[in-house]
Amino acid sequence: MTKSSHYSGSASDQGCKKAKLVAVEMYSTIKDKGVGAAIKQYHQLKKKSSMDYKFDEAQLNTLGYGLLSQNRNADAIQILQLNTSLFPASENRINNELTSTYCKYCQMTLSI
Repeated sequence: MTKSSHYSGSASDQGCKKAKLVAVEMYSTIKDKGVGAAIKQYHQLKKKSSMDYKFDEAQLNTLGYGLLSQNRNADAIQILQLNTSLFPASENRINNELTSTYCKYCQMTLSI
């Protein structure tokens, strides 16, 4: 085996780039500018940088549940609504998550 046929460089050395997590970018934006700005950011990144980020439904689902765990229920609902609109094929599972979030949010709102 010649040296040129045995390469052990990293993926980035070979021109492969690991996709960034869009949920991380959006969470930072939510903290700084609000959920509306993060949703706008999602659409902009998907349009301009679709190869640089992961845009699967799990990203938005994880972000939504992360917000819910921080009692940011209104923000979580908006993210889960976005997920439902973007991934209608998974609508039943996402709708169940969205319904669950609505129920938790309503219970908290009614108890105030």
